[in-house]
Amino acid sequence: MSYLQTADGTQLFYQDLGKGAPIVFVHGWCISSDSWESVINELPQQGVRVIVYDQRGCDRSDKPVDGYDYTTLAQDLRDLIEHLDLHEVTLVGHSLGCGVAARYLSRFNTGRVVRSVWTAPTTPFAIQTQDNPDGIDPAIFIELLGQIRADRAGYVQNLAHPFFAGPKAELPVSKALLEWGVNITMSASPFAAYSMFYTCINSDQREEIKTIQIPVLLLHGALDMSAPLHLTSKKSLDLLPNGTLKVYPEGAHGFYMVEGPKVRKDILEFISK
Repeated sequence: MSYLQTADGTQLFYQDLGKGAPIVFVHGWCISSDSWESVINELPQQGVRVIVYDQRGCDRSDKPVDGYDYTTLAQDLRDLIEHLDLHEVTLVGHSLGCGVAARYLSRFNTGRVVRSVWTAPTTPFAIQTQDNPDGIDPAIFIELLGQIRADRAGYVQNLAHPFFAGPKAELPVSKALLEWGVNITMSASPFAAYSMFYTCINSDQREEIKTIQIPVLLLHGALDMSAPLHLTSKKSLDLLPNGTLKVYPEGAHGFYMVEGPKVRKDILEFISK
């Protein structure tokens, strides 16, 4: 196993697999890099170099009590990319990981990342305000933060079914896969769980997304209940100078774990263009 020590001394677990054009994957809220399994499991055999890592506070990485704002998380990503001296990078994020990618691309990219894929992004801004009238009532998020603090295990368990299935009663994955997703999410620290959620909800990234000039492919599930399509990818698309959106009609928030081969194909086609 490989570890990187970031600028502030945090140890991050990462895997560097295969040779070829590098793709760096950034996971979402409290889940680990293992969640990319069905997307990446054939890429090293297809001439692609795959780099996945556990963000601070998650699974095998260090679990400090702070550092869960987008700037610090993006600095961690920068440290990884520079440590491995990666160039011509495709940067892939999921959910909160897309917020990390947006912060990296707007503040720290020195030409190393040339394209990005955002799956089920939570960008650009979730909360209802005067200039974001169709956002979500902040009282809802305050309640959810309270649930995370009071009963994190219950919150994650209740989140699992809609993560994979959206509003549908039928689960599109095995119960074993659902339980595995719950377990790796619970491996994150309580500090990361609360603070990452707070960062994801309260970060207004509308202006910084306008500055991202590289091509960005947005992949989003039409049944996503955690990051509704009309509030996230469609608004992000309007802000990106060079964005493209593809909608998965049956996809929920975790569609990348359900339809891994299809996501992999879309990423490879995007790179080839």
